[in-house]
Amino acid sequence: MNSATATIVVQNLIPQLAGWWTPLTYIGYSIGLLIFVGGLAGIASQGKSQGHIKGPLYAMLAGLVLVNLMAFVDIGAQSIFAQASATGLDTSISGSDPTSLYQRFAVNLVQLVGICGFIQGCILLKRSGEDGQHVFPAITHLVGGTLAINIMQTLNMLASSMGISLNSLMGG
Repeated sequence: MNSATATIVVQNLIPQLAGWWTPLTYIGYSIGLLIFVGGLAGIASQGKSQGHIKGPLYAMLAGLVLVNLMAFVDIGAQSIFAQASATGLDTSISGSDPTSLYQRFAVNLVQLVGICGFIQGCILLKRSGEDGQHVFPAITHLVGGTLAINIMQTLNMLASSMGISLNSLMGG
């Protein structure tokens, strides 16, 4: 495949990636609702048998985070970057040259992987209430997902900590 064909493929894939943001957030909301209701049912059944309620409480917490997915991602971005989170795929990289197209494709792909990672972190948070072994992987997924969703801010933060400009790093 020559570079012109690859550029056309990437150019056609970018709008297709944008269509995945909303379904992924809705999937997160749905999973969160199911986990939260499961946690409520677990508390009701554990209360009758005087069992431990740690697992159902973690499930309810994970469900609440997922039901309010973008609000919690925004809270993470406010904590890390002191600015609001991305509410959709990043479109700040403009231009029709191949470098700009590849950069926009990579940024959008990282953002989609980030939202999947954040959802996975919430699922691991629910599991950590059951066996206690998934707490640190859950935190890693939640922070990593937040950083990936806000990849441009993450890159700006890394570039400025190294004393360089992100524009010069990305060829702008």
